[in-house]
Amino acid sequence: MENNRPIRERSKEKRFWNRIAKNYDRQTRNYKMAYQKTIQYTIDNTCASCSVLEIGCGTGIITIEVSPHVESILATDISEKMIETAKEKALITGQDNITFKVADAYNLNLQSLQFDTVLVYNILHLLKKPDSFIEEIKKYLKPKGKIFIAVDCMNEGNTRKDKNIRLMYKFVSSLRIIPHITFYSINSLKRLMERHGFTTIKEEIIHPKPVNYFMIAERQ
Repeated sequence: MENNRPIRERSKEKRFWNRIAKNYDRQTRNYKMAYQKTIQYTIDNTCASCSVLEIGCGTGIITIEVSPHVESILATDISEKMIETAKEKALITGQDNITFKVADAYNLNLQSLQFDTVLVYNILHLLKKPDSFIEEIKKYLKPKGKIFIAVDCMNEGNTRKDKNIRLMYKFVSSLRIIPHITFYSINSLKRLMERHGFTTIKEEIIHPKPVNYFMIAERQ
């Protein structure tokens, strides 16, 4: 039974994201400026000939905006409902260089595909096994390829309010009302990437509370 635990946990996560897919865009409005910055920084640091892999594309908020500026995007998510919504948006906007795929972040199963850029936006703090995840996406990243990351760094800040927010998230996550959360600091995130052979070449805090941190890390 223990061996089946990861499968059961991922199944629960999938159900959670399927359940909130319909209202996901409305729930992200408080992060509007962070999303706008993420989109702009992505456009500014990719190119028209770039092949892009996106992990955790959600409803395609970023995918749709970035796609006109790159060669192609393979956008993946664990949630079928999220992918359905993203596909509908792409159909409406006429974006024909996006391929959508339901896929587990730990087992993408992309055969021999290679990409210039991998987008990992607002998902890394939700993964229990970040080291396994980074190694998985490295398989599909070209030499000197780049990973773009935006992530809530919940361990930033030492005010009473910061600490109370962390306690609240830990409590709600322990009840499995929301998925697992990894409480990163900016430094712990950098160390994670360094362990796997990446160097930070751009970074910025794009949302204050909780700290949403944007970074571009280049494969060495």
